[in-house]
Amino acid sequence: MKGWALRETLLVILTLSLLLVFLIPKYSIVIKRAVAQEALRTVHLIDDIINEYYIQNGIFTTDLEDMNLNSINDIENINFKYSLDGLSIDNYRIFAYGKKDSNAEGIKVVYSLPSKDHYIEHKGRVIERSK
Repeated sequence: MKGWALRETLLVILTLSLLLVFLIPKYSIVIKRAVAQEALRTVHLIDDIINEYYIQNGIFTTDLEDMNLNSINDIENINFKYSLDGLSIDNYRIFAYGKKDSNAEGIKVVYSLPSKDHYIEHKGRVIERSK
């Protein structure tokens, strides 16, 4: 009977090890997606501000400081840095980059117009894409 207890113990340890090997990477991706949602909410806010700025001033700018968005970069989001790239109000992209030494390090969120879709990368690998 003593040998049976040892085999059972080894089987339990092996089973738990296999579960951990498969669950920890999935858990990590879920955590990164949750952190990226912070940036995605802010990206949508920036999109609204860009449109409001265009309506008020009649011009499109890629300079976030022109739109008075310093507070978004400096205060509201300690995990992300935001930038804007584009040609016109109908064709631009907003980027959110995870800051070094933060919970968001290695995360990149890209929101594109005119399609209004987004994708989230972690260390160069796409972990979420809008449908």
